[in-house]
Amino acid sequence: GQGYIAGLGIGIVCLAFDSVLPWWLTFPLAIVAAAAMGALWALIPAYLQARRGSHIVITTIMFNFIAAS
Repeated sequence: GQGYIAGLGIGIVCLAFDSVLPWWLTFPLAIVAAAAMGALWALIPAYLQARRGSHIVITTIMFNFIAAS
């Protein structure tokens, strides 16, 4: 799931900044955006596990299906 969302972040950054910035600035910005999007996607199941006590494996499997759709 995190890989799908990270790929979405790369796509958004590359499409938004490709015509504005040179490739050597767009490339690291896309990598940072991918890491940030993946981390934010993982934060939701982590929060649910820490605060609500939900099972982390079940929650992340459900989030994989959400990300894939």
